[in-house]
Formats: sequence, C-alpha cells, structure tokens
Amino acid sequence: MYQMDIVYDIENTYGDEFVYENENGNMAIKKTVLTAFSKLKKEYDIEWNKSEKAWFLN
Repeated sequence: MYQMDIVYDIENTYGDEFVYENENGNMAIKKTVLTAFSKLKKEYDIEWNKSEKAWFLN
C-alpha cells in the first residue's frame, strides 16, 4: 500500500482532519494517525519501506 494512495483514501473516507499538506506541497498523513497505525502494524505484521514509501505485509 503506497502512502500517496492511502492519504487520499483517508481524506475521502474520514475527512481532511486526518491529513495535511506538508512543506513540499504533498498530501501527508497526520502523525496521530501514523501513531495509531504503528500499533496495528505490529499486530498484523506490516512493515514500512521508507525508500518505496509503502507498507507491506510480511
């Protein structure tokens, strides 16, 4: 799951209070959402790949 796809899904589903425009002008996921997701990724064995800016199931 690529971050750019997810950020638009979050915005469309839950509203713009969960996303923001970063200093580069790109849409990004708010830190509170990423923190909550971090707790879930351990439970579901999901890994963040920084170079691809995507989450993958292990």
